[in-house]
Amino acid sequence: MSLRLRAKRAYQTPTKAAKRVLSRLVSRLTPAPPPGPLICAGMVRNERDIIDVWVAHLLALFDRIIIIDHLSTDGTREELHRIAERHPSLDVRHYNEPPHAQGRLMTELLQEVSAMHRSGWMFFIDADEFLMVPSRAGLDTTLAEHHRAQTVRSTWAEVYPVDPGVTTHAATRLRGWHSQPSVNCKVAVNLSHVTPDVQISFGNHNAWFPRRSFPGNVDALHLLHLPIRSAPQFLSKVIQRHATIEHAFAGWDFGSLDALDEESTQLMDDLRRRVYNYGCQDRGKISTVPPPPETIDAPLGELVPLHPIEPPRRPSPVRRA
Repeated sequence: MSLRLRAKRAYQTPTKAAKRVLSRLVSRLTPAPPPGPLICAGMVRNERDIIDVWVAHLLALFDRIIIIDHLSTDGTREELHRIAERHPSLDVRHYNEPPHAQGRLMTELLQEVSAMHRSGWMFFIDADEFLMVPSRAGLDTTLAEHHRAQTVRSTWAEVYPVDPGVTTHAATRLRGWHSQPSVNCKVAVNLSHVTPDVQISFGNHNAWFPRRSFPGNVDALHLLHLPIRSAPQFLSKVIQRHATIEHAFAGWDFGSLDALDEESTQLMDDLRRRVYNYGCQDRGKISTVPPPPETIDAPLGELVPLHPIEPPRRPSPVRRA
């Protein structure tokens, strides 16, 4: 890790901790707004291998879920509609235009939701991200501790599957780290602070307010991030990301598409290093810090809450002779 990254982490870690303490203090000294719903929005494309367990996770935590499918061709869209038939809190929408307009679409959803709810929280989560909270009650407690914050952010905890496979489910064993070179976060917005000028950034990493009020952003949660699940999935993801991000981050080095086929065959041999450094740019290059021993080692279902998607089967009646 470069000196610049070390200095950045050395500054950010105590600063974020101090801000959490001050946020709790300010929230305790001011009246809380009326209770409101917890709402989650996300945008997906070709996530069939993980969509079931991800939606099961969202159903365990949120009162309403809005998922926009963007041109999926692998059955993701059909599976979302099948789940929505059993779970009315899931609202599935379509975006069929080629340009990837995640920031604009999430901003429009935030304004739509805030017009109906003047309190509560709205999260923005991708299909490879899971909130590391014990339950809905635990999430409610954390948000109540920071009810004066404009946003609460969830820091990535990078993980990888021990046995990369076709489908991710509750029993998939994961290993990873609570802390890594990347300091990427995903944002949740306090609906009591939303105005017509608030915007969600590309990637759902931040919310831009015309005026900041203390404590502003507070890093209070962790997000289990599972970016690499198999070599084919990662290859597809990088190709989509390159097509999406190339125009938005001109001049950044995201690697050459010419080498992707070769790199994908070597992916699993270098999985730990890639996941540990995922999303970390060091002087315009992808970070290559050697990973330390893992601090996370458990099945997905033991790390995050999951709600059954399918109703329990009724036992067949016993026939008497």
